[in-house]
Amino acid sequence: RAHVLDATYDYVRYRSEADSWPREIAAPLSYNLLRARSKIDGIAPLEQPPEPTVRDDQGHDTFRVSLGVGQQAHREFTQLTFRPAYHDILDPPAGYRRGAQLQFLRLDARYYTDNNELQIEQLTGVEIRSLSPRNAFFSPLSWQVGFGARRTDTGEKRVLAPYLEGGAGGSWSLGLRTQAFVIATADAEIDDDLRRGYDLAPGADIGVLHQSNRFSFAGGVKTKAWIAGSQYRQDELYTKASWHIGREFSLFAEFTRVDHYDRYQSTWQAGLHAYF
Repeated sequence: RAHVLDATYDYVRYRSEADSWPREIAAPLSYNLLRARSKIDGIAPLEQPPEPTVRDDQGHDTFRVSLGVGQQAHREFTQLTFRPAYHDILDPPAGYRRGAQLQFLRLDARYYTDNNELQIEQLTGVEIRSLSPRNAFFSPLSWQVGFGARRTDTGEKRVLAPYLEGGAGGSWSLGLRTQAFVIATADAEIDDDLRRGYDLAPGADIGVLHQSNRFSFAGGVKTKAWIAGSQYRQDELYTKASWHIGREFSLFAEFTRVDHYDRYQSTWQAGLHAYF
């Protein structure tokens, strides 16, 4: 009973601060809980939580180099990726907060073998994602934001366009290492090759994330309604997986199927991540 009263008092204090409870409600409730707790003596303190197997300072190194091969719309390519920092949701999770992602200055470069063409596929300036599961007591906001430049389809060709994206929603635990999420998203792209020089898209991302020390997986569906320029909807089915080999290497595979401009396009890729 003493431990229940302690936990209830802490929760009341949290809710009173988070929800700005008026003093005439919070103060008497806190006082009654403390008075009831003071009548119970001789209770041993709660045990300290066990030290994790992998501490925060023992996770994978943050500099990552990736080499993969794949195919996009029947065009085969080799992709090289450099990411100076820090962590994404499919990296080995040990030592990092689950559902959290923070990447800086990531460069994805592709070499297409059909015409010996080298292209920048994406340059990520900053990408932040936080998927925090809700429960009966807490309702944290899951959110994401990012900016950089990426290949976008204009209907006639793929151009490298600056972008800004964000989103907010919720996440719910499906087990110890798995969660489902629903995120309302918003995208903006700017480029002279776009119909108006820019485009805007509200959308949604609905998916599942699994993270374990051996295997991580993310899959779901995305939809965007481009409303300023192209006036087309873009729907995407995606699956991504990583098999972790210790904290130094991961094998990865991913597949996407996109419906845009009334045509379907599939892309797959597989390769190796190395952490330094």
